[in-house]
Amino acid sequence: MALKQFVTFFMGSEIYGIDIHNTQEIIRVPEITPIPNSLDYVEGIINLRGDIIPVINLEKKFHIANPEEKKEIIIIKSKNTKIGIIVTKVFRVIQVSEIDVTPPPSILADIEEEYIKGITKIENDQLIILIDIEKMFFEEEIKNITNITKSL
Repeated sequence: MALKQFVTFFMGSEIYGIDIHNTQEIIRVPEITPIPNSLDYVEGIINLRGDIIPVINLEKKFHIANPEEKKEIIIIKSKNTKIGIIVTKVFRVIQVSEIDVTPPPSILADIEEEYIKGITKIENDQLIILIDIEKMFFEEEIKNITNITKSL
């Protein structure tokens, strides 16, 4: 079976993961410029070496309460667009065999099931929810976020 790698990170007290192939880099949180009248989970934009990148707060998108300070941004590529995902802390990169990924349960409490690739376990039976980054941002949503950054 093929091994896949996932970048894992904390949202609230849970660990989530995204496919490493969607990840460009991880940076410390720089100054974020807010965008007036944007979606509530769009934190704003950052200038990363000349690229204007929208920054999304997944905890707000998924309605996860977490008062902890966000310390890192994962720059991802989704549908030919770069987006920053602000997270409390990146955990680590894990390797998972495809047979060790189980389908998501039919009812999930905090996150919409359509965004979930599956669930896997690491040592100590810690569960990691694997997010499908491509499904997370619908094309219309990507277009709206991109248009906001282009109009600035």
